[in-house]
Amino acid sequence: MGGIWDWLSLPSILVTLTLIQGYVLIGSTYLVMKTEGALQQTHYRTAKIAAITTLIGAVLITITTPIFLEEARSRLFDAPLVYIFAAIPFFGLLLIWQLLQSLNKKQERAPFIWTILIFLLSFVGLGIIVFPYIIPRSITIYEAAADPSALVFMLTFIGFLIPIMLAYNIYQYVVFRGKVKSSEYEG
Repeated sequence: MGGIWDWLSLPSILVTLTLIQGYVLIGSTYLVMKTEGALQQTHYRTAKIAAITTLIGAVLITITTPIFLEEARSRLFDAPLVYIFAAIPFFGLLLIWQLLQSLNKKQERAPFIWTILIFLLSFVGLGIIVFPYIIPRSITIYEAAADPSALVFMLTFIGFLIPIMLAYNIYQYVVFRGKVKSSEYEG
């Protein structure tokens, strides 16, 4: 049985701070793409700082995960996962390097694309670490599932809402396409 402060640990703090920096990075690279002038230059600088701090956090998480999680350590350092686990930091460094190069070259779209690829690689790494133990071992996927009638009810409404959400997002991208021009807002 755990205590009230069991959630507060070094790994949880590292993940939280790195995730915040990751969101700063994705937001800054998106705003590089959507702005111009002095505001865009500010976001180039913010994206560089966020890329470096996200990299530091990712390195610390990669080092501490096998130290703090015995189950992950035993699986990640056995073949064939050890090769995949070793490749993820290599590809992560390559993607961060490409991101920083694109920011230094003042490219507008490439930094956002590199950031999206970094996030996707992070999700792959997370999936490798937790798979197949997303649900605790004592609970099977069938025991964790809701009653079939509840699942049908949820699926019906999700099936109804997804087209609405897709239509809204398409509408939003059409309305807000293009760059924000600073000359439109100067007095």
